[in-house]
Amino acid sequence: GVRGLSMSDFSGAAGPDLAPPPYRVLFSVGDPSGDVHAARVAAELKRRRSDIYLFGFGGPRMASAGVVLSHDNRGCSAIGVLESLRLVPRMHRILAALRQILHTTPPDLVVLVDYGVFNLRLAVTAKSVGVPVLYYIPPGCWARDMLRVTERVARWTDHVATPFPWSAGLLTRAGAHATFVGHPLLDGVESQPSREEARHRVGLGGDERGLAILPGSRGHEIRHILPLMLRAAALARGQRPELVPLVSHAPGSDRVPLQRAASKLLPEARFVESTADLLRASDVGLVKSGTITLEAALAGLPMVVTYAASPVAALQWHLHAARRVKYIAIPNILADREVVPERYGAQGRPPDLAREVLALYDDPARREAVRSDYAGLAAQLGQPGASRAVADLVEAMLDQAQRARTAGNARSRQASVADPWRR
Repeated sequence: GVRGLSMSDFSGAAGPDLAPPPYRVLFSVGDPSGDVHAARVAAELKRRRSDIYLFGFGGPRMASAGVVLSHDNRGCSAIGVLESLRLVPRMHRILAALRQILHTTPPDLVVLVDYGVFNLRLAVTAKSVGVPVLYYIPPGCWARDMLRVTERVARWTDHVATPFPWSAGLLTRAGAHATFVGHPLLDGVESQPSREEARHRVGLGGDERGLAILPGSRGHEIRHILPLMLRAAALARGQRPELVPLVSHAPGSDRVPLQRAASKLLPEARFVESTADLLRASDVGLVKSGTITLEAALAGLPMVVTYAASPVAALQWHLHAARRVKYIAIPNILADREVVPERYGAQGRPPDLAREVLALYDDPARREAVRSDYAGLAAQLGQPGASRAVADLVEAMLDQAQRARTAGNARSRQASVADPWRR
């Protein structure tokens, strides 16, 4: 909920003798990756201008970039029916609070980032009260056939900034104003450390080789995916003792569950907070499906992709999604073929994963072929600068809203002069 804040903090009201209030932009960002991308946009906006007030639903990186959080998004991300149901009461309260802000002190602009089920509902409210909506990274934009979601996004937004070129085409055909801005992960590629720097920072010695383990940061991922990966890494390390398991640990998250699992299954594991260092220092990786697979590809890490969930979530997958989803790793989705091995479910047990990891690790030519494929995929994602492009759109939409208000006020004054009884 709102911690130490009142509605007046979001009103931006100014007295008659004060300077005009700053533009007010409401962000709604529900997951950790969206927090990173929104923070970059917020930092760019804050760098450019002082007459802007950013607030709303988001995470710690957004707060560090100058966004005043009305609601913290930590723990708000889930996959699967059962995990999502546990969040329903909390998400209902947050949505109701954001809707109240839209009705009582409407901002100048709403910026939505990913988190489709929640954010599309907020977009409907924003449009109903006349607040323009910019959607950054719309739901399903990675897929080439998400027509139903695309039509809903087009209906309830004023502009869409998408990281994939085919998504911009689908949205435009559905009636949206859409801009292909490039993928935001490209913004971090230029600042990646060298392999030598990364190896030094994670503590790898001369003969040691890194095995990256990236299970995700959600609670159910730590419970289900991390043990699977640790067991597979233990098997691989049993055959290649030089492999050092490097486990991703999200900054600010609780390390205790990770340490508890590692102490039982793989005591040699080391924990690394910097994802960039982890990816660049490692020779091969075990990576859970999702955006992190694209980040790993841009860092040049050969990997094996997997996923695991509760029995209920697994049943849901087999009943509703397994036949419709061809690939789960974004590099494979982009290429429409298996660039990196995907092993999950009955084909993703620890021995299967260990076997695939060693097949990559033991074959330098295969690793180079994977990296070559990565380079071709990166070319599909545009150029760095997505955060700047989205900031450009925010400014343009704020200026357009200001012109519309000025024109509306002028018409009201003219009508009052023409008809004195309206005064």
